[in-house]
Amino acid sequence: MAEADGLAGLIQFRQANAEALPFADASYDCVYSVTVFEECDAGRAIAETLRVVRPGGRVGLVVRALDMRQWWNLALPEAILRKVEAPPHSVAPLGVADRSLYRRMREAGFVDLVCFPSMVTLDRPGGPIWRNREDHILSLLSPDELAVWHAERDRAEAEGLLFMAHPLHCAVGTKPGPAVG
Repeated sequence: MAEADGLAGLIQFRQANAEALPFADASYDCVYSVTVFEECDAGRAIAETLRVVRPGGRVGLVVRALDMRQWWNLALPEAILRKVEAPPHSVAPLGVADRSLYRRMREAGFVDLVCFPSMVTLDRPGGPIWRNREDHILSLLSPDELAVWHAERDRAEAEGLLFMAHPLHCAVGTKPGPAVG
């Protein structure tokens, strides 16, 4: 491969079902997933990541954290804050979107778990994640509360300080066994 090709020839993108990955056992050194396991049978999908990673390989999983509050950089009354801080509860019946991710990875057989809740900050009000979250909030507010929301939102946007953050649960685990060279 020519030096100019960089990693382009080494990286492949494939669409697949997280519950039945089309890869041989122990095929990868690392597996990484961001906000997928909320939408499937998380137990099966976690088991699949363990199956396809080599002994000594690592798996990193990130899921939305519905058990933690989202945060908006808006000065709102307490009654409105109670409504807007709860994230939208969008998770499939067998999905994972809470701290049980950590226990599930341990129970699946991962060792040396590093678990860390985190926040992702959004500052593009037109973006799809922002729209999903703000549209959910707008559906919860009364007409009087909507007026307060819009006034505070407009003020923050005019000041260049309109942003929000929502929580994620993140974990990295290692498949037991000696690393395969």
